[in-house]
Amino acid sequence: MMTLLKKITILKIAVIVIVCIIMANEYHRMINKFPYLFNLFMLFISSIYVFLCFSLLMINIFRLITF
Repeated sequence: MMTLLKKITILKIAVIVIVCIIMANEYHRMINKFPYLFNLFMLFISSIYVFLCFSLLMINIFRLITF
């Protein structure tokens, strides 16, 4: 039987994945509306965002495995 902590961790993983997908779709819609340098800046910000999403997912999955 799953503990409450495992259920909360699974819910956090699902929310992070959904938010990451939504933000990635929004970035791809904006890519052709702005000049080249602004696109490079947005690419930098989105890469930081993807890294943060990935690290949050890994932390939560590690927590799920260890409990």
